[in-house]
Amino acid sequence: MKGGKTMLDKEIFNDVVTALMNGEEIDEFEHQGYELNKDKKHVGLIIEGLKAKGRYCPCRVLKDPINICTCVEFIELGKCCCRLWVKKED
Repeated sequence: MKGGKTMLDKEIFNDVVTALMNGEEIDEFEHQGYELNKDKKHVGLIIEGLKAKGRYCPCRVLKDPINICTCVEFIELGKCCCRLWVKKED
C-alpha cells in the first residue's frame, strides 16, 4: 500500500469491465481480494447502466473522469459504490 491507499491494479479490473460490456460471460473473477459480484442480475443492471452512460458509473450523477468505471474511488480506496466489485469473503 502507498500512503494508506489500496491502489488496486486498474488495468485488470478494466479488462473485466470491458469484456462484460462486450457481452462476454464471466462466471467468476477474483483479484487482489475483490471479486465480481455473484448476483448476475445485479451485474447485468450495472453493465447496462455503464453502457447507457458511456462507461461512467451508473450510481453517480456527475460525469467526471474520476467516475469512469473502474473508478478512482475503487482503485485507490477499494470502495465500489455500485457493488460491481465486492470484497472477497473467506
